Amino acid sequence: MKHIIIAGAGMGGLAAAINLKQKGYDVTIIEASSKLGGLARTEVINGHHFDAGPYILLDQPGLAWAFEKLNLPLQENVPLLKLQNVYTVDDKINFSHDLKTTAAQFENQWTGQGKKYINFVKATTNTHQKLTPHTYKSKPGPLDIIKKGNFSLIPFMLNNLAGVLKKYDINTELGKAIGIWTQVAAQTMKKAPAPMSLVPSLIHGQGAYYPKEGMGAVPKALADKVSAMDIPILYNTRLTGIKKTNKKIVGVSTDKKENISCDILLCNMSAIAAYQLMEDTIPASYKRYIKKLPLQSPGIAAYLQVKSKKKAPAPYLKFCTTHKSLSTIAFANPGNIETINGFHQARLVAPLDYEQAKKMSESEQLALINEQIDSPWWQENIDDFKIIHKRTTYDWGSKFHLHNNSMNPVMTAEFMRKGRMPHKSKYMDNLYFCGSSTHPGQWVSFAAISGVLSSNLIDKYHG
Repeated sequence: MKHIIIAGAGMGGLAAAINLKQKGYDVTIIEASSKLGGLARTEVINGHHFDAGPYILLDQPGLAWAFEKLNLPLQENVPLLKLQNVYTVDDKINFSHDLKTTAAQFENQWTGQGKKYINFVKATTNTHQKLTPHTYKSKPGPLDIIKKGNFSLIPFMLNNLAGVLKKYDINTELGKAIGIWTQVAAQTMKKAPAPMSLVPSLIHGQGAYYPKEGMGAVPKALADKVSAMDIPILYNTRLTGIKKTNKKIVGVSTDKKENISCDILLCNMSAIAAYQLMEDTIPASYKRYIKKLPLQSPGIAAYLQVKSKKKAPAPYLKFCTTHKSLSTIAFANPGNIETINGFHQARLVAPLDYEQAKKMSESEQLALINEQIDSPWWQENIDDFKIIHKRTTYDWGSKFHLHNNSMNPVMTAEFMRKGRMPHKSKYMDNLYFCGSSTHPGQWVSFAAISGVLSSNLIDKYHG
């Protein structure tokens, strides 16, 4: 029986472990933290439970696809709530599940934009339907698109978010609100991939979701399955070396002075960090390429306990884009999805450009957090709140063992077209990767899908 080491127990690593164990492989997970789930996990701070990382929305069909492949019915294991009032930008541009209501609001603000928005959503819904099957392929390319007869996807994928919005004559202010998710990732709309334009079609079509028990319920369901399958896990253990013979990995070394042999290595850790452990293996040109990839900072955050007012439904997410040095700040309040009596979790999350974050001291980042906590824009529907924890990029890096205090390479249009970080390394015969940097998006569902796809590749080439 072939032994597979999975380095990292985020969403992708957990999904891969389950899939490989079901296929009959011997699997060992090595996890740097004391907990499973990576950035998607639940964080307990001073006795309070919080969504730990930057994930705030779910793509239900993608997650359902991954869970089905793992023989885990999604709704049974992770009950989901469909969001009706999804998000608002600067208290004047609101996106609800209902397309007509949303478009009517835009029409009232900008004559003609409501109709253009409906046309935009209808067109991108059609594009989304054509693109979705390719989401479940490890490395879809132009040939796959041609075989399906979806020729219109080629110019779409060669475009960027700004270009798509311009095509449908969406005005600048509305376009900025549609593209708020690129600002969450601290990138510009001209560099953002065209599929970012599909978010409204998701919100108004299949819907945007949030787990009833919080985002951490998703990795918990996978972790429970891993436990039930008796897959061994080495907690609080980091990879310090990768041992190889020619183009084959034969084992790893850890910070516990352990040497563990393996037939295959699947990394759910940073691919850049993994390659740095074996720099003599990769060509100089690829070293330069990954060194130049722009990294995505986890940003800064405040974990709050809030008491929401009982009034007309407020949006789950509020964004503010008027800050002088932050592109956007998000306030995520699950208490607006369904009525919660008393105090409940909420978060203020602000992205930081990676280079900007590197130049700031921890005290400077904390000052930014304090400024946002004191701002009135997010407190409109709040009766009371308590500050539980403040998180800087330095705190993110140490708590979650992030490579250089970063989450992933930024998913730019160029990076996506070049194939992202491939699931199968072309430099080692038995080295694989999973996680959101290997998939065309950075939602929890994409990380889970990547685990299924990478483990399927392992079975294809080594089964």
